[in-house]
Amino acid sequence: MNKKPVISVIIPFYNRLKWLADAVESVFNQSFENFEMILIDDGSTENIENYIDISNPKIRYFRQKNKGSAAARNRGIKMAKGKYIAFLDSDDIFLPNKLKYQLSVMEHNSTAILSHSSYAYMDSGGRRMQEFKSGKFFGKVYPRIVFDCLVATPTVMLRKTALGNLRFEKSLKIGEDVVLWCRIAKKSKIVGIEKVLTLVRRHDHHTALISPNAKVVAWSKIVDCMIRDEHNPLLMLKFFSAKKYLLGKVYFNQGNKDEGLKYIVTSLVVNPLNNLAWQDVQSFVLSPLSKLKRYAKQKMRLKNKKSLT
Repeated sequence: MNKKPVISVIIPFYNRLKWLADAVESVFNQSFENFEMILIDDGSTENIENYIDISNPKIRYFRQKNKGSAAARNRGIKMAKGKYIAFLDSDDIFLPNKLKYQLSVMEHNSTAILSHSSYAYMDSGGRRMQEFKSGKFFGKVYPRIVFDCLVATPTVMLRKTALGNLRFEKSLKIGEDVVLWCRIAKKSKIVGIEKVLTLVRRHDHHTALISPNAKVVAWSKIVDCMIRDEHNPLLMLKFFSAKKYLLGKVYFNQGNKDEGLKYIVTSLVVNPLNNLAWQDVQSFVLSPLSKLKRYAKQKMRLKNKKSLT
């Protein structure tokens, strides 16, 4: 590569090399050509040379022991030479004008650290499905982003120099990217692009394997990270309340409603404005009353039928 790349595209992967080949091809098909592609092999057991020509001058290939996606992306950031960094998951695809369009947005917003775009889902065969207009999520989104993060990693472009020491959270297996987006949003407004620039592959069987409880636990760990970062007493209380609420949800999902209610009530004591906690308390109290009311109506109808006969 003769000149320094403007954009470094980081693709971490562990096996699934057929899909990786599609991802790599989508980067080569970009209308913007001054990029480098950094492939981080996170200990794959499949042979990459059967699928991709890693001798291509635009590709920089690095292999490491399996450490997870956070460590792989962090290594990619360390190795990146570009002014901007874009991320692509190994089973997703960039649309042809993704880099060119998003680069122009970043150049226009010269103080932005992060931009992200809307995206469309595709099925395992690559068929385009519904769109998700996440690009409408922009501006000063902290602390709301902690509870409702709409930033998808394969849509993100970062300004490397402005990133500083911020990196993906290696202590987490789920939500390691969300913590980084939250930390960036705390420092700076984020830029949203309503245009769909990325296709994200949807694996329904993988989604089904992640239980509701696992999702709640992951969210709880994200909140833990933000509690450690926060120095604003009011936000700390809000995050602590959220933590208690999430622990309560874990107990509810396990069938221990009494213990769950205790944690959820505690979250309300800490933060009486926790609307999600109020909804659960109301549901816990009103649901049995509603069932009792329906039972009484059924008994009354049966009694009326008998009196008519």
